[in-house]
Amino acid sequence: MLGGHTVVKKKVESVASGEHGRQEYVRVLFALYRSQHTGILDIQFGKKSRKLYFLGGNPVGYRSDLPEDEIGRTLVNANLLPAKQVNYFREKLSEGENLEHAIVMSGALTTEQIAKHKRARLATNIGSPLMWGSGSWTFYPRPSTQVSRIDPALRPDADTLASLWRAVQQHVSMDEVFPTVTAPKAGMAALDPLCGALFGGFQVDSPFDAVPDAIADGSSIEEVFRKLPDTSGN
Repeated sequence: MLGGHTVVKKKVESVASGEHGRQEYVRVLFALYRSQHTGILDIQFGKKSRKLYFLGGNPVGYRSDLPEDEIGRTLVNANLLPAKQVNYFREKLSEGENLEHAIVMSGALTTEQIAKHKRARLATNIGSPLMWGSGSWTFYPRPSTQVSRIDPALRPDADTLASLWRAVQQHVSMDEVFPTVTAPKAGMAALDPLCGALFGGFQVDSPFDAVPDAIADGSSIEEVFRKLPDTSGN
């Protein structure tokens, strides 16, 4: 599944799309990850857009037209540069020059410092679409890209699953999830066959690291709660 009721084959050769929502986004991103798809996922909310660039199932880059995701603003918010200095660089930009290049050429930050900052922003942007409760998504596949020929050292490690879990904790409320998992038609909680191999990638904190053991071969949500006493609301 690649979100909602859209069926996705092992190799996506054509554009796929659907309605965006928090649950749908988690499904889409996880499907791209586990099936190792390569392409561009574009999430639209009104006239706003966030894009994630996937290589072999992992996001390796992002683009956003939201003002808060602009590189100058994120450098200021990360306390890497003062706002006055960033504004100065903007004012001095010549035609064809970008802010990132100007900052590096000035010596204010190194290429490595900006690259590290962008890796952190990538991890944030993996989960940012969860802030939108509606909209639409489109995946543009790039099946001709030969992932095996790209040096792994050039790919940023964004801890895809861990970034997704952190975003779920931040942007998805218990009130939103609880009615779904406790609905009579939902049945028993069960583990995906790949859970054993993938669960560690979510990097969940205790007591949630014991979720697979609590669910075992199948458990009710009430049983899971009893086995994992927690008062955090997560």
